[in-house]
Amino acid sequence: MYKISVDDFVNILTRSDYPVLFIGSGYDYIIGHKYYYDYRSDGKINLEKTSLICRDLDRGVIDNYKTLLDLLEHDVFKFMITTSPFCLYRCCDDVDRNVIRDKILPLIGCIDCTDCFMDKLPKITMIGAELDHKLIVKALTEIMISDLLIISGFNPILSPLNLLPLLIRYGRGKVVVIETNYNPYLSVADYWLQLSLPRTLNNIHDRLCRNKLVS
Repeated sequence: MYKISVDDFVNILTRSDYPVLFIGSGYDYIIGHKYYYDYRSDGKINLEKTSLICRDLDRGVIDNYKTLLDLLEHDVFKFMITTSPFCLYRCCDDVDRNVIRDKILPLIGCIDCTDCFMDKLPKITMIGAELDHKLIVKALTEIMISDLLIISGFNPILSPLNLLPLLIRYGRGKVVVIETNYNPYLSVADYWLQLSLPRTLNNIHDRLCRNKLVS
């Protein structure tokens, strides 16, 4: 495992043919929202208290998600797998664009927001419940065809989802872990970018989207 800089990561990312982002609710937590079991396991989650009022979300939270959506739209990341039930990306502008929605896989579904305007959302899978097999198969497919898997904001204790990132080792891909502190996935990672995911995404967004380097 090698520690890399943002410059190194940008070079690795732009050389990748099919980079896939695998994130948990650690991303939500870092940008000022909430976390779920997939990020921390030191307390019980009361879903009634974690439901959202989308219209009251802080602008900074929405802006961070817009950055994430831009990176997906511009194919900086070909696909995103998320274990966070907080589907804030649905609250951003132009969320009905199929080009974006088809690139995001909510593995454990979405929390039922109090003022959600979306129909037919995948219902949240509670701890200990059976996962949707179709979603698992889709996640497996994306991971196996990926040549670069970027992991961040996800705690490896959440079984069996913790095994999914390891499957890239049966393919041809490399693994990058983006975390400020040690994460157990570093034991199987090729690269470690010791930086927060929001700062990383904002940095590569400035370089690859605003500068029009992405077609």
